[in-house]
Amino acid sequence: MKICVNCGARENDTMIFCSQCKEKLGEPISGEEKEFLEKQTEQKLAKSYKKSNSILSNIIARNFNLNLNLTIPKIIFIISLLPYVFIILYALYSAIFGFDFFGTTYGIEAFFGSLLLWIAIYIYMIPVIPLIFFIYQIVYLIITIEQKFYNKNKEGDLIMNIRELGEKLSQSSEIVITVLGDYCLDKYLYIDSDRDEKSLETGLIAYQVTKKGLYPGAAGTVVNNLRSLKVRTLCVGVIGDDGEGYELLNALKKIGADTSYMLTDPERCTSTYTKPMRGDVELNRLDFKNFSPMSKQTEQKLSENIYAAVEKSNAVIVLDQFLEENCNTINSNIREEIAVIAEKYPDLIIYADSRAYINLFKNIMVKCNKHEVGDGVPDVPRNLKSMFQKNKKPVFVTMGEDGSIVFDKDGEHKIPAIKVEGPIDICGAGDACTSGIVLGMALGASPEVAAMLGNIISSITIKQIGVTGTATQEQVLKVIEGIV
Repeated sequence: MKICVNCGARENDTMIFCSQCKEKLGEPISGEEKEFLEKQTEQKLAKSYKKSNSILSNIIARNFNLNLNLTIPKIIFIISLLPYVFIILYALYSAIFGFDFFGTTYGIEAFFGSLLLWIAIYIYMIPVIPLIFFIYQIVYLIITIEQKFYNKNKEGDLIMNIRELGEKLSQSSEIVITVLGDYCLDKYLYIDSDRDEKSLETGLIAYQVTKKGLYPGAAGTVVNNLRSLKVRTLCVGVIGDDGEGYELLNALKKIGADTSYMLTDPERCTSTYTKPMRGDVELNRLDFKNFSPMSKQTEQKLSENIYAAVEKSNAVIVLDQFLEENCNTINSNIREEIAVIAEKYPDLIIYADSRAYINLFKNIMVKCNKHEVGDGVPDVPRNLKSMFQKNKKPVFVTMGEDGSIVFDKDGEHKIPAIKVEGPIDICGAGDACTSGIVLGMALGASPEVAAMLGNIISSITIKQIGVTGTATQEQVLKVIEGIV
């Protein structure tokens, strides 16, 4: 870690100039100095925690090592009430049919007589159980009430913090983010249905393409979003020496991305998603992908480019797009290289999004959607906790219209979605969310607030039909104003 003597900003060891005031940074601080700063930060967090969290939850969390989003199972609370339910029902029965105790009585007298007798029996015959249940009920009720106030305050804090983050968006041009992974060309072919022709050779209808749209896809979608937010972006990946590769590089350069770390391999094809659009309807997609591993020479050069880009970056986004294992940019060797980089640069933000191999990443933050989080197992909270314990880094899960979930050292945090009306196109929504999360953290936001920024950005992009959507700073600020 390096500390800027001019403004006090904390930067990772790889930075030469301060990202805040642009002053040149000195040598990294010693391990003892870093440990002191971390303890100081922990003390500040503890004070803030005590002010914002519920009192009883705080005591339990600190003394029994339970996470502060403590929720005692309701089923136990309900079971603890059953003896009282039985006693009341029996008292009602006695009031109607009579109660025999020093003579037969009915009505109110029978009701209270039976009630008091059974409560006495319950308490004095088996005193331990009612005592345990009573303590449990009191604890449960206090925590439930306090958590409601805590969650309300927490939501208010989230809104306040997202507003502060919005004010920092103007600093996005000072942030450098490397986007490493599987780059694709999104090729939209716009068909004019009025010009359909019958093929003389096959007798089939030949669609007439009157316009095409070329956009960076997959990792390129993340780059597109970052550049729309004015973030300096370094592209690291492998493409083919073909027309699609030429178009992809042109599309990346057109939006101002740095493509000097992209590799061209004549033995590979440029991954391409060809999307025929007939009106507002997307027809069957045509995909170009690689189904064999890249050469050792290409992999070695890729590794060199990763290190060169990392040394200039505030954050790294890894995008593992394809299901074919070891056939694309992010293979098993590159994943191991990323884990090594994470150990070498512990303060560097490294974040991976993978469709099929999220559990193979180590030492870094990971993100997936609710379908990918548990290999088909629907127990999202349990899977999140397991993923966090493995890497000791925040885990992000996008939940569609239910927003997103962050799991970190403080437990699970639910981040609300932004309500969107009208038709939507969710293509690229996850990549848009990724852009917001990593940018937010690079600007100093907590994982929770950064996830909220990701939700805001994806809510803007999904309203753009028939294209790979992006969000501008102005659009993001407008949404934040609406929330606040």
